Amino acid sequence: KDVDRVEVLRGPQGTLYGRGSLGGTVRYILRDPVIGETSGSVTGGVSFTNGSGGTNWNTDGTINFPLGENLALRANYSHIDNAGVVDYVNLYKLDANGIPVAPQGLLNPATEYTSKQDADWSKIDYGRLAMPWSPTGSARLVLNLVHQKDSTGGRSQIVPPGTVNYATGGTYGEYQQGAVMLEPSGREVSLASLEATFDLGFASLTSSTSYTDHTGTSTNDNSGLYAQGFPFLYYFYPRMMAQKYRDYSDRSFAQELRL
Repeated sequence: KDVDRVEVLRGPQGTLYGRGSLGGTVRYILRDPVIGETSGSVTGGVSFTNGSGGTNWNTDGTINFPLGENLALRANYSHIDNAGVVDYVNLYKLDANGIPVAPQGLLNPATEYTSKQDADWSKIDYGRLAMPWSPTGSARLVLNLVHQKDSTGGRSQIVPPGTVNYATGGTYGEYQQGAVMLEPSGREVSLASLEATFDLGFASLTSSTSYTDHTGTSTNDNSGLYAQGFPFLYYFYPRMMAQKYRDYSDRSFAQELRL
């Protein structure tokens, strides 16, 4: 959001951007705050997706205002809310402890099911604060703080229409999923950076300091693996609902000096 330009740098770029840029680098250059200017904008949008019973909407806001003769602040906020499309049509009905109400296997007549329409909804919140400071004509510092939070209610994956539904009978329709549990996921990313440039006359000295924190979680239904590899165990083993929880965390700190 609030992108000034995108630069595509072809070929190896390791000298300036490290070993991860051997095939080239794509740079998203965000707009800098403008010192001495007060401005702002608000936009929004509404859309509908075929197969969904809900409404997609998004909103973006930007404000820029001076904090002094050599200081300014620019703030962005964005929210995206997309209604889901995929229907989970044969979810196990669970008790208060999260255990299937009739835990005797997929084909047992006593097994109870429920459903969730448009389960793969997604929401994204994004915010950024940028603050430049030019204490002298030869020095400039820019502080950036960025945070984004994503969440989804389920996977955007479907069973091919016409596939037999052994759980509830009949066949799967369009935009339907055969998992026996919901599969939500979430992610949060934070970034803080401070860039300082000093004109020394004979050269330019640049300091770049950054810290990132990236975490995420997800839940997946792995029951299908047992159904394909061990059908006898899957269909008759009590409470066969194989949940897989994934989580990850990545933090990094980088300091670069360039003359």
